[in-house]
Amino acid sequence: MTSFYPDLWSRLQSERRDVVLYGMGDGADKILRICARKGIPVRDVFASDAFVRGQLFHGRRVLRWAEVRERYPAENLTVLLAFASSRPEVLQNIRSIAAEVPMYVPDVPVCGDGLFDAAFVQEHREELDAARALLCDGESRRIFDLVLRCRLTGELAPLLEARSDPAAAMRELIRPDGLRAAADLGAYTGDTVRELLDAGARPEVIYAMEPDAHSFRRLAAYAAQETRTRVLPVHAAAWDREETLCFAANGSRGAAVDAFGAAGADNPAFAGNASADRPFGAVNAMDTDGRIDVPKADGTVGAGSRHDTIGLDNATDRNRAIGTPAANGSHNTGLPEGANGARSAPLTDALLLQETAGRQRGIKTVSTPALPLDALLGGRPVDYIKYDVEGAEAQALAGSEASIRQSLPTLLVSLYHRSEDLFALPLLIHRLFPGYHGFYLRRFGGVPAWDLNLYVRKE
Repeated sequence: MTSFYPDLWSRLQSERRDVVLYGMGDGADKILRICARKGIPVRDVFASDAFVRGQLFHGRRVLRWAEVRERYPAENLTVLLAFASSRPEVLQNIRSIAAEVPMYVPDVPVCGDGLFDAAFVQEHREELDAARALLCDGESRRIFDLVLRCRLTGELAPLLEARSDPAAAMRELIRPDGLRAAADLGAYTGDTVRELLDAGARPEVIYAMEPDAHSFRRLAAYAAQETRTRVLPVHAAAWDREETLCFAANGSRGAAVDAFGAAGADNPAFAGNASADRPFGAVNAMDTDGRIDVPKADGTVGAGSRHDTIGLDNATDRNRAIGTPAANGSHNTGLPEGANGARSAPLTDALLLQETAGRQRGIKTVSTPALPLDALLGGRPVDYIKYDVEGAEAQALAGSEASIRQSLPTLLVSLYHRSEDLFALPLLIHRLFPGYHGFYLRRFGGVPAWDLNLYVRKE
């Protein structure tokens, strides 16, 4: 199925051209670390003109594209894309640069360390084949094949081709008209709740879970003014049991929780230049004595089980915010750029020096309550559940098991946070819930291979 595709990292290890990064931030950091580990020198970093303000990235001045072209001949240049965007003007700029020089989009996971390379594909070949066999239509298999190819090869063309029609997916797979109760796990600021209602859904209630404190405040404000249905904002992470977790929370859709609920949450990738403003994750409304507030069957909010809470601020309203980490600072290794365009040490060398000195950027975490959807619903039926919980989809599914078995709701599950999600989550759902027979895969554009969604129906 995939053996004829070249592996991007192997290709880069034998690359004779100069490699430069397009973009800066956590995604670029991850790519640099992998390149350093594999002995792939990265010479410079550049950004879209609107984002270049004289800043440094690992001690190197961030360049404009015109400066890169002056410094490196086109025939001796390879570009690695290191940020996320779905904005049309940014995608057009990416296409323009890719028309001038070879450009690749390295696949680095949002969460976890598994790298989608040739060894990974070979190790999981049977699982990939089994997951693909579950898919029910040609569009799903087309998206699967294109995503697998671009993840393995880093090729831009199949990534741009892997695009489905969002309106058709909403109309044909979610079917909003018939929904009576819905749950949005990873509701961010309410954008996906709004999309569902704009498509015609009028459920009696939507349970909206969001762990990031900043995003939750915006979600609660939206819910208070939404008149088309009752939106119950829940400030908690969707999980498989009730406990307190540690988050790397930055007010973006990248509020990633540590896989084991301990300190040291994974860094969300591609949080830098021109990133699509698409956060994720969420936590639960707390009252002043530290109890989780759980919506009751009558729509009121009542106290649930008590949690130890850390980092609460002095807000006086009932939805108290959990502290968020300070903004990330820039790296500065002190390495010179090189006078008059002279060739300087690779950025990967700077990164290795920095790691040796123990000066990597730290990740601040906040403690936040976690709650299974089953506990939130308390046996009430649900027709639709969306899971976009930044690498905790397996735990959130486990925490929904009773509700899913009871109602067999339509599921929308994000498949792009961990390298194994493409096969592991479809196979998990198929194993746990044999009542489902409709598996569909859709993707809605942008770079890198994000916005990849699995739709599961009982038909």
